[in-house]
Amino acid sequence: MKYQQDNWASLLPLSEFAYNNGVQASTKETPFFANYGFHPRFFPSVIETSEVPAAEDWLQELTAVQQLLLQQLDQAKEDYKRHADSHRQPGPEIKVGDRVFLSTRFLPSHRPCRKLDARFIGPYPVVAQLNPVTFKLQLPRSMRIHPVFHRSLLLPADGVRPDADRPAPTPVLVDGEEEFEVQDILDSRFHSRRLQYLIDWVGFGPEERSWEDASTVHAPDLTRRFHQTYPAKPRPRTSGREPIFERGLEEGDSVMTHGPCSPVPSAVVTDEEEN
Repeated sequence: MKYQQDNWASLLPLSEFAYNNGVQASTKETPFFANYGFHPRFFPSVIETSEVPAAEDWLQELTAVQQLLLQQLDQAKEDYKRHADSHRQPGPEIKVGDRVFLSTRFLPSHRPCRKLDARFIGPYPVVAQLNPVTFKLQLPRSMRIHPVFHRSLLLPADGVRPDADRPAPTPVLVDGEEEFEVQDILDSRFHSRRLQYLIDWVGFGPEERSWEDASTVHAPDLTRRFHQTYPAKPRPRTSGREPIFERGLEEGDSVMTHGPCSPVPSAVVTDEEEN
């Protein structure tokens, strides 16, 4: 490039060709070969001697520029790697049997603002180490995601939450069926023309929240409070001004339902009335 840097635009085609004809560290192939299956030549394999000195000079200049570009691209890759490595530190050791929190960076979020959602969920036990940086976790079936994650998405739970290993409360049998207590109602929707509530279960993390049909959620206090707080959300059909809740239940009854969709055992704790 000239000292005044006024010829950079004319060098762009050469730069593009050098980049596309250079081996990439990630694919171990050149973009040209990946797209077309061969490496195009910028110059003919056999260069005929020209009787025009200017043509010879131009060809030699192009050859020198291409070689310089390839060298600079390789040097730039080394500089990027050295800079990135200087900020990397080995994380805490994770081994099979440990409990770890899982980052929600690549997990779907159903909350209005993802930035305000939980950054980590869990903890979950590590059941296998597939390679030095990849681990398999034991996740609830309700999550329905592939249970293998990179080390960068895991946070050791040791010392973070002392009650992580505390056993979950056992369900209560009512009329021969397991009943589960509701901590809170978080959202509502119509699914297959049926009203459903997003239930937060006592004793379990956000990953155990599940959508339940309104007919199985016996929580008049929590339901009424939810619809008073969010009047625009889907709600039961009304008779006059008061919503029609499950028959046979009075205000203040225990908040019981048939439990989360996940087969993982869930907690049972009585609900408290609002003061």
